[in-house]
Amino acid sequence: MRQRYWAIITRAGFTAIALGVFLTGTNHSGQIFAQTESEAGTPKQTTEPVFRVPKVSDQDPASIQTAVDEPNNLKAEGSTAPNVDRLADSRNLPHITPSTPIAMSEVLPSAAATPEAVPAKAVSSSKTAPHPLDRAVDFAETALKEMREGVTDYTAILAKRELINGVVSPPSYMNIKIRCPRQHANGTSSPFSIYMKFLRPKDQAGREVIWTEGQNENKLVVHEGSGLLRFKRFYLEPTGSLAMNGQRYPIHDAGLENLIIKLIEKADRDRAAGPCEVTYREGAQINNRPCSLIELVHDEKRAPYEFYKAQVFIDDELNLPVRFAAYDWPSSPGGTPQLLEEYTYYNVKVNVGLSDIDFSPENPAYKFPNR
Repeated sequence: MRQRYWAIITRAGFTAIALGVFLTGTNHSGQIFAQTESEAGTPKQTTEPVFRVPKVSDQDPASIQTAVDEPNNLKAEGSTAPNVDRLADSRNLPHITPSTPIAMSEVLPSAAATPEAVPAKAVSSSKTAPHPLDRAVDFAETALKEMREGVTDYTAILAKRELINGVVSPPSYMNIKIRCPRQHANGTSSPFSIYMKFLRPKDQAGREVIWTEGQNENKLVVHEGSGLLRFKRFYLEPTGSLAMNGQRYPIHDAGLENLIIKLIEKADRDRAAGPCEVTYREGAQINNRPCSLIELVHDEKRAPYEFYKAQVFIDDELNLPVRFAAYDWPSSPGGTPQLLEEYTYYNVKVNVGLSDIDFSPENPAYKFPNR
């Protein structure tokens, strides 16, 4: 009887401790779990972009490009468990050791032939474009059609930073698997499914998140990579306060297809609102992969515009947008724009054959606790 009573007390004590850690949290902005009051109460403004290289003033463009493309030595976990080879190679990421920040558009174009910006109004066309955004909308609509017809799933490494409560989060890197919502010719269907494993920063490493539309009561399945919470499996509402703490968008807004849809929505809205400045560039690069760049600028801060400047990088081979970054209006004329959000998909592999086990916490390659 005493042993049973002690077991009940011990289990209750562990649950209380875990819940206390879960609710108070010790993580930084950009994580799933809550911040401490001291972190939330002293926001610090920052505009540093994710791509940074040292001693820029002493380097020529070629050496800058090399520094950006150098792998950052992230280690991919080795395992013989099923489907591990479908994860993107986490070693092939750009070097981001600080010190001097460099704007994205200054770093990524090829040093051999820096692309010349082509104003939208100067782009040749069989008909006169009524708005500078027409070409961008045509691309996005074509890309969405081709993706829905030709892409069923993909893996990548997602790097993201977001402005939350006045603070830009440090870059988070995660391995992702995404299965697109599709109706198949044999009459079956695949629900929208997402798996994420966080690689860094250190206090996020090892966290795993799964969300599959219509399963687990439509909740996230989550565990942390370290601390007491690594022993507990949590089920969270995607739009609940815990899941949304440090996030601009819920998990079901993630992915390339959703990115294209949002780009179309924003472009259609901005076309109806009035003129804007749009430039198209060729010869940009992300990790040595050729890309095209569309840059949109709203000089006037007014509704319904959400940002001062936005950049979309399109992988020329995949014909998919693999990076989106948006910036707020400068606080003073000639000032530096404030980063609002930034999402980059590295090492994208499409149609790798993901199945239900890739989105199950019971996958032996994953580290979800049994309870």
